[in-house]
Amino acid sequence: MLAPTLADADRIAAKLRALPQVASATTLSSLIPADQPQKLALIRAAADQLMLALTQQTASPVTDEVRVATLKRGSSQLSLAADEHPGAGAKEAKHLSETLAKLAAADAATREHAEHAMSDPLRIALAQLRALLTPSEITRDTLPPALVDDLVNAHGQALISVVPKAPPSSIRTTTRCSPISPMPCSVPSRTPSAGRSRCAIRRT
Repeated sequence: MLAPTLADADRIAAKLRALPQVASATTLSSLIPADQPQKLALIRAAADQLMLALTQQTASPVTDEVRVATLKRGSSQLSLAADEHPGAGAKEAKHLSETLAKLAAADAATREHAEHAMSDPLRIALAQLRALLTPSEITRDTLPPALVDDLVNAHGQALISVVPKAPPSSIRTTTRCSPISPMPCSVPSRTPSAGRSRCAIRRT
């Protein structure tokens, strides 16, 4: 569905969202978060507390001998803990102890592979967390130009994308309203612009 302006599209989308048949109605404005100054201030406050820990110098790699000794010590401690505390978790502690002992007895390449398997996802997650703690304000100018052009054309007309609510047993359908698609929109006509719009439907 195309509205004459983005402001008109936002007003129509708000009315569509109030309809029980509509799951969501979005416009370009939906991509720009509300209350950004307050949210950015909260993120910066969190960053002040966390960034020192997240930006520490990476420790130097240890030798394989240190890995083996650490694995054996961890295996022994877990086994002792399981023996001394036979309640909940003892079986899992024993299993982990045996796994660490096997890894200590394996070759160096296996230990190297295991270290990357466990540490690489953590490094990625920490890098993502650092990025989340250094956000910048989102505006229309900072959005990808191609995305903006898809949602607001050169004449200033703004697209409204509508997703109808579907029964739990039916196929989920994404409805993208457009003035040129051959299918009539099923959204009830409670707004003047919504009644005779056309929709392109994508099944997911």
